[in-house]
Amino acid sequence: FSFPLSRKKEVQIMSAKLSVQQSVQRLEGSFRIKGFRVAYVIWIPLLANGDNSDLNSSDATLSMDPIAMTNLYEETMICFHGWLDNANSYATLAPLMAKQLNMRVIAIDLPGHGKTSHSPVGYYDAGVFFSAIIRSLHRLNIRAFHVMTHSLSAMYMPYLVPVLEHSGKFIVKSLICIEQFGAFLPLADIKKVNIDNLLPSDMTDEEEEAGEGDVKKLPKLYNSVDELVQSRIYVTEQVYPGQQTISQQSAKLILQRNVGRLIVVES
Repeated sequence: FSFPLSRKKEVQIMSAKLSVQQSVQRLEGSFRIKGFRVAYVIWIPLLANGDNSDLNSSDATLSMDPIAMTNLYEETMICFHGWLDNANSYATLAPLMAKQLNMRVIAIDLPGHGKTSHSPVGYYDAGVFFSAIIRSLHRLNIRAFHVMTHSLSAMYMPYLVPVLEHSGKFIVKSLICIEQFGAFLPLADIKKVNIDNLLPSDMTDEEEEAGEGDVKKLPKLYNSVDELVQSRIYVTEQVYPGQQTISQQSAKLILQRNVGRLIVVES
């Protein structure tokens, strides 16, 4: 819902958002799973003195790993986004959760979205996302966590959580599904699902990298960010089923993580 606000209240709201952003630290990183280089964003609350430098370990390898750096937080929320979106779907909500709940919030870019690489087979189906989600959770090496999902991932996770729990490798403390849609079979025999078949083998990083086979295609080009934003708004409001809307600000925030700038030199 939206209501008309006075200029004074608008300034107060913007000031509150800025205050939250300044009290939360954002970290970015990536890790490799079979078939993909998976990118993620972490939000953590700043310490009372506003200095999180103590999170950095003297170990050079550890200090470069945002996941290991932030393992001191007891509670972790892992977030998965929707179709055509990315980790920035949580760019405004995650800082609020991190600050108010004193927790670590991790948002994952699904295959083909954000800064995560493309599907090696050139298309995306439930199996691609299922295996990528399970392998990513395994790679994070976090046993107990909360899960928040939106749209596409909200359709998948209710079926994955029993599999994760049944494996004995994960404890899902809670599951939040936002704008869930779609339907699967009403019954699933989780005893027939062998999660070990989806988890990575004992390959070295070099072997995984050699077998990644990432598909690299010429990206679609746009003359400006505004043109891209308008294209996303059109797809959301005119192509997607149902009555959906997306604001310019939200579209731009998401697309900032999906695109890069191309410099053309004319001779």
